[in-house]
Amino acid sequence: MMIEKGVIEIADSFKISGRGIALVGIIIEGLINTGDFIHFEYNGESMKKRILGLDRRIKENGSKQKVGILINCENEVEMEKFHEWNPKLTIGKVFQGQ
Repeated sequence: MMIEKGVIEIADSFKISGRGIALVGIIIEGLINTGDFIHFEYNGESMKKRILGLDRRIKENGSKQKVGILINCENEVEMEKFHEWNPKLTIGKVFQGQ
């Protein structure tokens, strides 16, 4: 059974040379950790990716936490499709890693 841990609003994605794809957004609720899984829709397809790394930033007012999430990609083709993706505030749900 998957345990939901958090929800993220994904605003952007970009490629980090030598590392992979980062999804950037705002944590709407919950906690997110390295090793967890993020589920989101990509062009009508349901995606499940392991979170390999996190970079958290807190706005000055402290109300919302911005986050960069490094995700695993299966190959260069998948990396390129995420690099070109415009998520348009896609909602991602984070589940506990196993």
